[in-house]
Amino acid sequence: MPRRLATLLAALAVLPRLALALELPVVARTLPNGLRVLVHEDHSAPVVSSYVFYHVGSRNEVRGATGISHLFEHMMFNGGKKFGRGVFDELIEGNGGSTNGYTTRDYTAYLNNFPREALPIVLDLESDRNNATLVLAGDVDPQDAFRLVERDFGAIPRRRPPLPVDATEPPQDGERRVVVRKNAELPAVMIGYHAPRALDADRAPLDVVERLLSGGESARLHQDLVRRHEVATAVEANNTWGIDPDLFWIYAQARPKRTAAALEERIDAVVEGLQAKRVPDDELAKAKTQLRAEYVEGLKTVSGKANKLGFFETVFGDYRALFGLEDAWRAVTADDVQRVARTYLVPTHRTVVVLEPVPAPGRPAASRAPRPGGVS
Repeated sequence: MPRRLATLLAALAVLPRLALALELPVVARTLPNGLRVLVHEDHSAPVVSSYVFYHVGSRNEVRGATGISHLFEHMMFNGGKKFGRGVFDELIEGNGGSTNGYTTRDYTAYLNNFPREALPIVLDLESDRNNATLVLAGDVDPQDAFRLVERDFGAIPRRRPPLPVDATEPPQDGERRVVVRKNAELPAVMIGYHAPRALDADRAPLDVVERLLSGGESARLHQDLVRRHEVATAVEANNTWGIDPDLFWIYAQARPKRTAAALEERIDAVVEGLQAKRVPDDELAKAKTQLRAEYVEGLKTVSGKANKLGFFETVFGDYRALFGLEDAWRAVTADDVQRVARTYLVPTHRTVVVLEPVPAPGRPAASRAPRPGGVS
């Protein structure tokens, strides 16, 4: 069993069932100007975590301006009208805190972790930005927090919301293939299947499928590609949660002297096995336990809680959707798993990207193939 998974399961075993999920008090308010504010009170340590979620990401970009969301994420650290270049980091770090940010398809988030005494300074800094949802978690009194939020954010005028964006792709009725030839040592393949949006009822069964395929070294993809057939050095799967329909993707990197075609052949065989036979009860239960373990792990810190609350408020439309995850996973049956595997993980709904290593002129091949991931 992988060390990380063993740690997660051990942590889960000593926690009361559902305790973190159902005992996460949140006070939520919407200011007259439309700002949504979530406050979670946790006095276990004298620290506070703030997250500001902007409801804008790469899904809002237009042709000719792709990447601008990530660019703006970094530009925002340069300050605005009230605080000049470099002042933001200086004030946060000077008060014992840290700051960061990340960009996704659906939103852009800024986070600060700091001693509780620095809350007024952090809110003053964050109010130099606009069009945001604010989440505070940690050693903070909700009433004091709302008073400070009203002081710093309340004067920002309500603005007309941007026009809604629908980034749903048109139906795909045939497989697409892309071959990328670049300087790399090992072949790799990534397969993206069209999957439903986060609010769809089929999301939970696909979450379970993800764990069945890629839940550690005992999962089906690792056992087949890495252990049994020895065609891959690494393999993983992910069911992406998004405002719009997104992707269920599978990635694998080949062993030396193995090909991308061999990877794809074994991936297809594993997926077809999941479609052909009902998953055994014990394997299904293990997948659900892994999902819950990761869920609990993500709520262990105030920063993790703030991030999760903001994510669900932004992507699911209501932070309380966080508290329904376990019930949704628990309700998934073996028939559900087989049905969604047959519905979504099919060749006509996928795009296959193959990496073929080609040494650059005058240069040795790169040490490894690139792996999938987001931006930060």
